[in-house]
Amino acid sequence: MIAPDFALLVLPPARLARAPRLATGAITPFIAIGRAMTFPWFPLCLNFVLLGVALFVCKTINASRGAPVWNGALIFVGFCLLAIVADLLLTLVFASAPATDRMRYVNLSSTSAWTKRTVAYAIPCVVGIVLAVRFRQRKRAAPTSLRISTSDYTHSEMSL
Repeated sequence: MIAPDFALLVLPPARLARAPRLATGAITPFIAIGRAMTFPWFPLCLNFVLLGVALFVCKTINASRGAPVWNGALIFVGFCLLAIVADLLLTLVFASAPATDRMRYVNLSSTSAWTKRTVAYAIPCVVGIVLAVRFRQRKRAAPTSLRISTSDYTHSEMSL
């Protein structure tokens, strides 16, 4: 897998020469303060799959009803925001653990870990908002009734 070279954006040339490299030879991404940045690829992909499932299910329901009633992207955005709030609450619960137990939960209880997880929610959420707006625009632009003229000579019409 070819990873983007984020280190080029934040490292000066002198530090770029001695930047740590992965087994493939790619430079490990760094953030500005010098720590290695790990991007949550698996949760991001999982959230995009969940967005696709929500869109598929709602599109199937809308097709069976014959009218665009269920906005799958908007439903996904609602669940996504609910998950972000629940994740923040769980982060605060783990952060309030006693000092002896806190070391086991340090990967879950820090706000930097929560921020990484929030990025995995926010990107599909933005895509879902764009899709929800497009769904609303198509719903408003759709004609309520359509008449097809069957013949110029008989002046008959057929309703759908």
